[in-house]
Amino acid sequence: MFCRVSWVKFGTTTYKPKNFVVVENKLLPKFGEIIEILVYNIKDCIFILQLYNTECFFHHYHAYEVTKTQILFSLSPKNLVDYHLLSIFPVQNIFVVPLKYHLIEDL
Repeated sequence: MFCRVSWVKFGTTTYKPKNFVVVENKLLPKFGEIIEILVYNIKDCIFILQLYNTECFFHHYHAYEVTKTQILFSLSPKNLVDYHLLSIFPVQNIFVVPLKYHLIEDL
């Protein structure tokens, strides 16, 4: 049985709905917005995420331009590419996700 919660702490990071996370890191990373957090078996949880596609990288902003999709999917925090929380910002009629660090590429 699943229980919907407003936050969950995994490792040292507290995740909440509306947080952005990296869900894939290929040529361009893909991002997901946490929509819901479901807990089961007391210790385990899954995130319900909305996928954002990455269009390009803006060197000037050190940020990725993203577009919202209608795709919802589930992912365990254990399977996140990176544990850092990210934010999304509007910039000149587009949305960007800035990074404070470099992602390590999948090999």
